[in-house]
Amino acid sequence: MMITERVIEDARFYGKLIVAVFSDEGFPLNIPDSLSKRLTVIPVNPEEHPEYLVRLTRGIIPAITVMTPSLEIVGIIESASTSYIVSSLRELVDNFVRGNVRPYKISPYVPEPQDPPQDASYEVISKILDGYPADFRTIELVRTFVTTHKEYEKVLKVLKPLDDIASFYLEGGTLNDDFAVYEAVKVIKGERGMPEAFLGEDGRVLRRRGGENWGLLVDEALVGFSFLSRYLREGTDEDLERAKRIFSFVRTHLETERGYRDSVPRDPLTRVEFLEPLANSELAIFLSALWQVTQSETVREKSLKALRCASSSQSLPVKARIALATLRLEKGILVNKPGRFEDSRVMLNKSLDCNFKYSGKCYDTLEAVYEEYSD
Repeated sequence: MMITERVIEDARFYGKLIVAVFSDEGFPLNIPDSLSKRLTVIPVNPEEHPEYLVRLTRGIIPAITVMTPSLEIVGIIESASTSYIVSSLRELVDNFVRGNVRPYKISPYVPEPQDPPQDASYEVISKILDGYPADFRTIELVRTFVTTHKEYEKVLKVLKPLDDIASFYLEGGTLNDDFAVYEAVKVIKGERGMPEAFLGEDGRVLRRRGGENWGLLVDEALVGFSFLSRYLREGTDEDLERAKRIFSFVRTHLETERGYRDSVPRDPLTRVEFLEPLANSELAIFLSALWQVTQSETVREKSLKALRCASSSQSLPVKARIALATLRLEKGILVNKPGRFEDSRVMLNKSLDCNFKYSGKCYDTLEAVYEEYSD
């Protein structure tokens, strides 16, 4: 459920606080009538609405966030115990009514753009060797990195998947088809998926099959890249046109002076500007690949904007994405015919006048490129 203007106005009219409940569907939170009549309770699926999750929580689930109708945060309660949540909620509401709690505004997140680090790949490799778990993009980076840095092949043996998507990408198995990101990752991995089922005519990407949310930057970027991944393997122009449609949507609805919003500003909460680093770094990957296909300087500039926006983050998944985008922009390899390639630097460019092209030179084989590859 979305936190709409109507929800906010009703809460203001009836003098109620708004309570956003972040949990999965099996979390049994029963608020007593004596307390619930003072509240407007909104259940929020955190997987379907990450744009609310980043603005209203610390990322810990289950959690509830109590707000005024002016969308000032009164407090956040985190616990898997429903009895603890209810008792803490009652205490928080009573203290607010007595004037003992001062609510605070939700702050925008607009990081200062920074030049992307040139050693991001080595930073990621070092973290993996230290035992950090890897998300699917980190796994992708490691696999690409070792193709031209054989001395780091041991890193492949210590990879530990961070989550279900990483496990699928590393070890295989299944992902459900409810969310656009899952279908995109299937295609990126080289398996059959249907990301086009989530794509609208204007380039918007539906978050969840049959859901209400759309236009999240991370979804747009991942689905856009999945079309380019399939374009690389099959050479179907329709996939390229789909990717271009998504690029147009992102420019129209999500681009700002310093980067890209995490979601389309559709309500008072999402109008709070939030340039989420991971989503921006994912966009940088998508646009770096689109630049390889089109050679459009505009696309390249937009990829660099997303990179600079993301580069303030010290997160390992963000660093991995920065490294992948940088490899494509600075050391990308073009091929003139579709095919399956494990190397994330490779992208199809049908206008190419030779088999492979790297650093302005033509090569007959990918192995010949590797022989000339330099850091």
